[in-house]
Amino acid sequence: MLCIKGLHALRKSLHPNEPELTGIDAEPASMSVVVGNTDNITVTANYDDQTTDDVTAESTYESDNESVATVDGSGQVTAVAEGTAQITVTYEGQTDTVDVTVTAE
Repeated sequence: MLCIKGLHALRKSLHPNEPELTGIDAEPASMSVVVGNTDNITVTANYDDQTTDDVTAESTYESDNESVATVDGSGQVTAVAEGTAQITVTYEGQTDTVDVTVTAE
């Protein structure tokens, strides 16, 4: 099994002119959502040639506190109960986080 760095090196050798991913930005960086409501995360990939790409659909999402906030595969966050949670977003080995505060109203 190849590690992520190995995959990037292989991809770069096969496509030398393809821009290299330098990081991702998950937006918003923090959100406040009322119990029972939803909000959406968008994810932008940043490349070494200064271009960007919307990779929201290709990213993966994980909540550290699903009793407070859940997140589906498209980045939609659902507020379950009052409290805080952090959503970790991953795309091609790069990660970013979104802080979620859930309120009663």
